[in-house]
Amino acid sequence: MVEVVEIESLFNYAMKGQWKEVLEVCKNNPRALETKVTKAEDSVLHIAVYVGQTIFLTTLLENINEDVSLAILNIPNSKGNTPLHLAAELGKVDICNTIAKRDPKLILCRNFKDETPLYLAAIHGTKDAFYCLHGHLQNKDDYSPCIKSNGDTILHSTISNEYFG
Repeated sequence: MVEVVEIESLFNYAMKGQWKEVLEVCKNNPRALETKVTKAEDSVLHIAVYVGQTIFLTTLLENINEDVSLAILNIPNSKGNTPLHLAAELGKVDICNTIAKRDPKLILCRNFKDETPLYLAAIHGTKDAFYCLHGHLQNKDDYSPCIKSNGDTILHSTISNEYFG
């Protein structure tokens, strides 16, 4: 179990950009990686994506057990967004690539609005992130990640948001 003090430390270290300290806490207590440290239920990985900490994320994923990394990459925040959803939305191509290489199935994961990371990249106009994720799709003939259950497609959404490129 992760203590409240440890959660506060993780949050404070991440907010101050003290990523070596975050790694140390996680090394001493691997369950800390599963902990939601913000009111929006973000994990340390979500925060790392927000601030573009590619090196931290890569180092972390290279130094932990594959099962643990798959588990923490699947942790949603209060909107159902995994770290890959955020990376796609924000256009963090290196992070998209790192995560998608580790678990390409995350490209198909849907948040609470029924959006995949690929869909979010398209509707936010982060073209390079979209192409990166599309390149990692295992079945290029499957268009389901580009369509919401209500029928909205990335084509409709990108046109309505005026992302014509």
